Amino acid sequence: MGVSARLFGLLEAFTVVVLLCASAALVFLMLNPSQPLAVDFAPVWAAATNPLHAYDTDAVTRVQSEVFGLQLNPRPFAYPPTALLLLLPLGSVPLFTAYTVFVFASFAGFVWTGMRAGSPWWVSIFPPVILLAHVGQPTLLVGGLMLAGFLVPDWRLRGLLFGFAVAIKPQLCLFLPVALLLHRDWRTVLLAGGAIGVLAVAATAAFGAAIWQDWITAMTSLRAQVLSSPSLSANMLHTSPLIFGIPAILLVWLTRNANPSIRFGGTVGAALLVSPYAMNYELALLAPAVASSTRLNPWMLIAALVLGLAFFMFEMAVLIAILATLVWVARAAKNARLAPDGECTSQINRRPSEAV
Repeated sequence: MGVSARLFGLLEAFTVVVLLCASAALVFLMLNPSQPLAVDFAPVWAAATNPLHAYDTDAVTRVQSEVFGLQLNPRPFAYPPTALLLLLPLGSVPLFTAYTVFVFASFAGFVWTGMRAGSPWWVSIFPPVILLAHVGQPTLLVGGLMLAGFLVPDWRLRGLLFGFAVAIKPQLCLFLPVALLLHRDWRTVLLAGGAIGVLAVAATAAFGAAIWQDWITAMTSLRAQVLSSPSLSANMLHTSPLIFGIPAILLVWLTRNANPSIRFGGTVGAALLVSPYAMNYELALLAPAVASSTRLNPWMLIAALVLGLAFFMFEMAVLIAILATLVWVARAAKNARLAPDGECTSQINRRPSEAV
């Protein structure tokens, strides 16, 4: 590892303490009337309570204002109709009951898959992860589904997991087909596509064909709203397909033979580079790759601190820096596996070919 086990233990303990303190401070700052608990989950719940008006921003915002007892700015539901179909049961129970169940399942699934992929337990205390849980973003659910897909050996289960992930938040899954086809995993691509198709047909049958145009309108309006708000725009990842399209594809290719957590980090990181709409807290998706990489290279503890402390100030710089370090770790691990003496192979998670 380059450092003694004792020194690494001390450095890791320091990292854990700093991340814990940063997460506690973040939660304290979030406890204010303008950012109530479940503030990002509320549009999901409000849409699920009245799915035929899910993309009526005024109606959805009015429901949220009544629950919180606040006069809220427009807070639309901008997830696709397939997500509305899957999340529909949440509307049958009160907001905070639905939030508790949803966040517990999403958080537990994300952390569990992260640990299965080689992350230490403290993947659960990264500030952006805690922030996602506080506001109730579906990002943790989608991240858990995607990472689980990279872990499971059965292509049928893998295809279903990826299909559900795309159905809920497709902008995070833009490069999944690239990652799969680099491994010639045609069956998973076809099954995931089939699952998405079935969900799309079911959503159309349930809500009507016009709901797709309503979704596009709501999504476009949300992006315009965020860009026009200085406070919201400051927390957005200002990405560009023209600038980052080719680097994103290269990133997926460079991490194609890494362990599952780094493959997941490379795939979702590539999506964040070009996504038309992504916020700084979605950098939480890189936490499993960063945390597991500290077992391969102790210098990744610095990357963990950067991700935990700077994700809300220097979003794009943090994203690019973290992705560069993941490529560095992936290439170093590959070279170690190819080394004649094989000294470093015990530090590497199981080969990706065993999972996908």
